[in-house]
Amino acid sequence: MDSALFKKIIYNASKQLGFNVVGCMEPEVTPNFYAAEIELNYERLFILASYENDWSFSSQFNSMECQLDFVDCPTLAALLQHQYGVDVLTKDELHAPFEDRSYLLESDVRYWQPKTLGEGLFNWWD
Repeated sequence: MDSALFKKIIYNASKQLGFNVVGCMEPEVTPNFYAAEIELNYERLFILASYENDWSFSSQFNSMECQLDFVDCPTLAALLQHQYGVDVLTKDELHAPFEDRSYLLESDVRYWQPKTLGEGLFNWWD
């Protein structure tokens, strides 16, 4: 995943569903993922994507706080899958116990000991 592709997907999908894109944030040292804020009728949703192409939705996001509230948005998830081949992880999958992914640094996993898959994939580890 790169910045240009992330933004292209976000802007195109949002336009098709009538969402307004409020802003996009690129990964830094922390947090380690892309985030886009979209809104429809004053309801906000954050779309998250990792470098490794893990996607999720959260009802809250603040780049200075290590707290996400994973949610499902079936309509948007279906559009992302159908048009871009993006598989968005569900709330249940993200709240399930952590399963190691080969692309996560073993030393980070050992040190931070994530409890859930969401915590392991979308994190503020330094």
